[in-house]
Amino acid sequence: MATRKKTPTVDPKAPAKNGYKYKPKHGVIVNCDDEQHQKAVYDALKAQDYNIKVVAV
Repeated sequence: MATRKKTPTVDPKAPAKNGYKYKPKHGVIVNCDDEQHQKAVYDALKAQDYNIKVVAV
């Protein structure tokens, strides 16, 4: 049976291999019923000055 290797701990402030320093971001996903619901939620959050991104998957 194969043994599992421990994942090494990584310094979150260390740059990535390409030299870019990623900044952690946090988000919330809202599941909408349809496109109209998505627009209503978007408009309501935008009116509250949230920084939002629209996605369709």
